Amino acid sequence: MRIRLIYNPMSKKAKSAYALFLDLGLKRLADGGKNEIELVKTRKPFDAANLAKEAVDLGFDMVVAIGGDGTLNEVINGVVGSDIIVGLIPFGITNVFALEVGIPRDPFDAIDVLLHGRPVKIDVGKANERYFILMVGAGLDGVAVNNFPFKLKWFLGRLSYIVTGAYYYFTKYTPERMEIIVDGKKFYGYQVMVNNVSLYGGKLKIAPGASIFDGFLDVCIFTRSGFFDDVRYLWSILNSNHHRWSDVILLKGKEVEIKGDSYFHVDSEPMGKLPVEIKVVPRAVKIMLPQRR
Repeated sequence: MRIRLIYNPMSKKAKSAYALFLDLGLKRLADGGKNEIELVKTRKPFDAANLAKEAVDLGFDMVVAIGGDGTLNEVINGVVGSDIIVGLIPFGITNVFALEVGIPRDPFDAIDVLLHGRPVKIDVGKANERYFILMVGAGLDGVAVNNFPFKLKWFLGRLSYIVTGAYYYFTKYTPERMEIIVDGKKFYGYQVMVNNVSLYGGKLKIAPGASIFDGFLDVCIFTRSGFFDDVRYLWSILNSNHHRWSDVILLKGKEVEIKGDSYFHVDSEPMGKLPVEIKVVPRAVKIMLPQRR
């Protein structure tokens, strides 16, 4: 099997553990010479997508993202619609997709999934012209991602997004009411997440019913705004019971349109301001998952 591994040198975890991984991990993946391994590194934004597409064109059997959810997103964008198998070795800070599907965070255990897992076709979403594997968010989290100082991530890790969001909330953030159209039905809200997976930002279950196999996207709309409502929403999200509030809308759909003056993100990548048209793309990517999935 020919395997191309795409490595993100800007990943904090990868930078500290890369030497050990090169020495031992690639030998394990080669599996005694059964697999031909090629390692390439990204040099600029969206480079992983181009390298993944090139792997498809060159006839590789598998392309592996070594990094976080951002690297995986780019690889997905390079291979959608092809038969190449996508693998993941989680070297990011949060690794939401790995948590969702049970890929071990230990890179050597993740290699065992690449060698002994099973390739499964999964759904992805498409936001305007960008594919995503996790979610689209519009509202305060969109503001945080679009104004996020990257260097802060090296000091605070996953807390950096929370710190950025809190800073903008108390200094510069003005809630914007958005129009959300789900399969032709119109809703309004101040924060919306369109989810392909159940988890958000780590282990928070923002969309409990979301699945990468059901052919739908799960939409979560927070319909009110104001300090006390925002605190109530945040507390309930942290306790995974936000869906119990009557002013939180949870529904499934195949096509979603969001209009307004808010910022939005795709898989925690900044995308600027709305509008955005989103749709599910069923069984669009073949990805290697643990046997138990």
